[in-house]
Amino acid sequence: MIILGLTIAFDYLMKAVLVGLAFFAFFGPRIQDPRSKKNFYALFGIFAFLGVYELPAILSLDATITVRNREIAEFFRIEEDAHLSELYQIEWFDIVVWLLQALLASLVGERLHRKIWGPKPCTQDTGG
Repeated sequence: MIILGLTIAFDYLMKAVLVGLAFFAFFGPRIQDPRSKKNFYALFGIFAFLGVYELPAILSLDATITVRNREIAEFFRIEEDAHLSELYQIEWFDIVVWLLQALLASLVGERLHRKIWGPKPCTQDTGG
């Protein structure tokens, strides 16, 4: 169980880092303010899409999965032959994970943006 939990956590962490790097590398020159909330909302939308894009296919297939390990089946509260549509559902935990991934991705992307394109120059008039 510990290895399963660590694998899932590592997957979430690496997905957040890689999506953040890719987002800010691709849109970097067009981003005026790397700390803008628009970037965070866009990253949240990307993670939500990555979390649900396979749902229509899973629901239309009406596929089942067989779990032979009784401990895993009890942990996930599923029967031996469970429909995949029962396993793939959006819950509050998913939304929290997407929010955390978007936060981590925006932090990583902001550091990349500062490193490549430098800090945003000060455009305020000092009045002098």
